[in-house]
Amino acid sequence: MLLGSKTKLRALLKSDLEVLHKIYREPEIIRQLDTRADISVGLMEKKLESVNEHKHKGEWLVIEDLDGKIAGSISYTFGWKNDFSICDLYIDKQYQNNGLAVDAVARLCKFLFEEKKAVRIEAVIRENNASAIRVFEKSSFTHDGKRRKSVFCNGNYIDEVFMSYLAREYFI
Repeated sequence: MLLGSKTKLRALLKSDLEVLHKIYREPEIIRQLDTRADISVGLMEKKLESVNEHKHKGEWLVIEDLDGKIAGSISYTFGWKNDFSICDLYIDKQYQNNGLAVDAVARLCKFLFEEKKAVRIEAVIRENNASAIRVFEKSSFTHDGKRRKSVFCNGNYIDEVFMSYLAREYFI
């Protein structure tokens, strides 16, 4: 378990999937991603099984508040030579705008830099997800650039924003 000042990050369990399924089905998340509208608990179970079979490639974590209530999830994957990507960050609407997402990202970065010896952590965010961009900005990530019109979402092509955080910046 990774303990932050506002959150606890722990391995996702099969028993967590029903709660996370409700979060993933929130209209704002569906609108931003345009891919989760049809996700089922069964598909989530398959993803969890795959992640658990390949722990050496990353992990899917539950974000809890300090009272132990599930607030969302975050995942990361290993890249080449200690390069990590934060793949998914979802926060329940009731927990948004109170610093839980920033705390969860900061705690995960601490783990990746200090324990896993990450050199670089990357986040790729759709341009229509302004709240996620703010979370990563507040978590010391730097804008690296955009991949223009690379994702089809809600009937339009949109840009992906690339952000990163380097170990040399973290350890200053």
